[in-house]
Amino acid sequence: MKLLSCITSLNEIIPIKKAGADEVYFAYEKVYNYGNSKSLKNLSEVKKAVNISHKAGMKAFLAANDIMFDTQNHKAIKEIKSIVSMGIDGIIVSSVGLLLKLKKLNIKVPIHLSSLNPVFNIETARIFSKFNISRIILPNQISAYESKDIINFCREKKIETEVFYFRYFGCPYINGYCYLHGDRYFDLTSEEACLCKIDERRNNVNVKVLNYGNNNSIVAKVRKRVRERFSKGGPPRIMTAAEFFDFYRLGVTHVKYGTRTDDTRTKIINVYNIKKAIDYMMNVSSMCDYDEAKKRFVKYAIGNSGVIK
Repeated sequence: MKLLSCITSLNEIIPIKKAGADEVYFAYEKVYNYGNSKSLKNLSEVKKAVNISHKAGMKAFLAANDIMFDTQNHKAIKEIKSIVSMGIDGIIVSSVGLLLKLKKLNIKVPIHLSSLNPVFNIETARIFSKFNISRIILPNQISAYESKDIINFCREKKIETEVFYFRYFGCPYINGYCYLHGDRYFDLTSEEACLCKIDERRNNVNVKVLNYGNNNSIVAKVRKRVRERFSKGGPPRIMTAAEFFDFYRLGVTHVKYGTRTDDTRTKIINVYNIKKAIDYMMNVSSMCDYDEAKKRFVKYAIGNSGVIK
């Protein structure tokens, strides 16, 4: 399993390589990308990013993963052509319009289908496989078990697969074009408030789940977790340490760390931690049967991350 990391500065490439990354990706401000923040500023920087990455033995990819209308596609294509000529190893795309444009113009560049255009079943994977897709990035809302047929299909078609690491991802609630975080749709009460995570200033959600047993019982612990997850404690995640392990065992080829808004130090630390987790997971899988390896990895991942159990 290879590790892909975001970068937002040329100075991050070598330290992130040393921390354990096998590949990097970046955004360029003249090509629409999700969030449109923390991007390289000009084509000279883009060319240097590609060259530095290649010299360090890493592939480099461009994020072009925002919704684009036809006029925006036209502007982006000119920039993409220039970047393709620089030797970029692939482009992360979500817009069907841009996919169609790249195919029509016969721009031969490997494409990673962004999780922002989510593949939830094998039929969707079949449709997008016709667009020169070299990798499908699976959305956080689909479990490893639900992804099994997609992963097998991609293996047959020699298409890579990628998941986000279960800890470090920008929005753990709703992936993609989620407008529930902006004041256009919700009057924020604090910097962290949003509709899909009830803020700590609000009352906890009153969740009753088989309300019996003492406070130390398994039921009581589950009830507490559900109550916290639907209030200030965090979201009801699908992607967990256990799910990440199962994605690995099913044959997912890449894991992504993609929070571009993190500062450089945080990026390096997170890449290092993910690399350590991957190495531990591969090592324990080679020594133990499935159940024991999964148990050990979950214990390791939680113990080294502070994630709520």
